[in-house]
Amino acid sequence: MSILRPRSSASIYLQFSRALFHQMLGFSLTILTRSGITLSPSITSIAG
Repeated sequence: MSILRPRSSASIYLQFSRALFHQMLGFSLTILTRSGITLSPSITSIAG
């Protein structure tokens, strides 16, 4: 009587890992932009 099939659990795990990856990416991006702005705007101008 297992309601959760391995396929559905795998898809749930994929969705969770994807959401976590996006969250970490956004967090690191915000930190990078903040540190770049505080350090020197020349880096952002070169990158942009």
